[in-house]
Amino acid sequence: MKIAQYCLDHTEAYCPGVSRAYYASYQSAKKYLKDNGVDEGNYLERASAWKAPIENCRNRSAFSHDTIWRVLKVCLKVKRVENGFTVTAGEQLRDLRIQADYEETMVPPEKLRSSIKMAQEIVRLLEEANAR
Repeated sequence: MKIAQYCLDHTEAYCPGVSRAYYASYQSAKKYLKDNGVDEGNYLERASAWKAPIENCRNRSAFSHDTIWRVLKVCLKVKRVENGFTVTAGEQLRDLRIQADYEETMVPPEKLRSSIKMAQEIVRLLEEANAR
């Protein structure tokens, strides 16, 4: 998160800043899932046991960028942490990161500001959920 903020405050490296903000939230989601017993080998079985299948995730890593937010959504629901913001913001940040990393247009500073705020909120909410 510090690198994302640095990109905003001291450089015009808005694209790398968006990427860093996304990865801060991604790593927080990954830690939350691991702390709650989810790993590469069991996430589909866990979801099945939770009676909440994770759609379109066969043959994918539990922690792939397409899958992690779906797995997190199921885990949060099972843990009775109803927080759609976390998953929606994570998916939005993923899409912004893809734009920042792979498209040839510059991300404006306001997108980096909103990315940092979303990432900070995801990290905060998951830390609170883990503390319960």
